[in-house]
Amino acid sequence: MLGSANEGPEKWLVYTDTAYGFSVRYPDTYVILPEPTLLSATRLAVVHRARFQDQQRALGQFVDREPARFAIDLFKLDPPAGLREWLHSAGLILPRATAEQVNIDGAGHGWRVRLPLMMAPNEFYFFASEKYVYKLTPLGPHGQEMLSSFELFDE
Repeated sequence: MLGSANEGPEKWLVYTDTAYGFSVRYPDTYVILPEPTLLSATRLAVVHRARFQDQQRALGQFVDREPARFAIDLFKLDPPAGLREWLHSAGLILPRATAEQVNIDGAGHGWRVRLPLMMAPNEFYFFASEKYVYKLTPLGPHGQEMLSSFELFDE
């Protein structure tokens, strides 16, 4: 579901996914990229993904090879566990990574994981509901504002 936008995060468009229980604001200079296939062949199966890209980059021939300006990947929280324990068991906190607790008003407590060995993206934010883990990757110039607007609600 989409809202309307003009300037600043409070007037941005709103992407709401009622099936997976989240919403995020994004500038009207971004588009939502279609997801041709999910990465179920990877160690952690992505059950849903929402990727936001700058309109100009989205028109380029290499759009499928460029990292999104902001991405949300969802994983099934199976078995239900604490988020930090799940991140460790899933191998998402690597030996040289740093992990610190963060809080977003609409999403509650989560974890910021930084991977110093990667150039970009190398910072990820994780939040959990009862069913899913949400991995947020803020990469573009509006990444932190989009991150701050992320909200979880009951699916």
